Amino acid sequence: MATVTDAQGFIARHGAFIAQTSLFGYLKTRMGTRYSEIFENEEFSKVIQKASANIFVSCAMDLTVYLVARVAADQPQLKPQAPQLASTLFDAAVRDGLAGLDVDVSA
Repeated sequence: MATVTDAQGFIARHGAFIAQTSLFGYLKTRMGTRYSEIFENEEFSKVIQKASANIFVSCAMDLTVYLVARVAADQPQLKPQAPQLASTLFDAAVRDGLAGLDVDVSA
């Protein structure tokens, strides 16, 4: 990743992938053969969407910390800017990753 934009995209894409595969894999295992029909329930679908968004935010946070730590280790001169870089990357990745979703992850 050569730019901040590349890093933001990486965090948003990989955070979403990890969140979706983790949550939906777990749900499929727990629900078994009723997996597809349970999503017909609108209330359940809203809860799953919120859970997915919350897991995504956690994944984005982990990926941000990892990437910024790697940058700081590989380029020590950037270490003083690491907190600001982390904040910028995380905010943008979460904004991009949750774009179009009607969820509130603040609570």
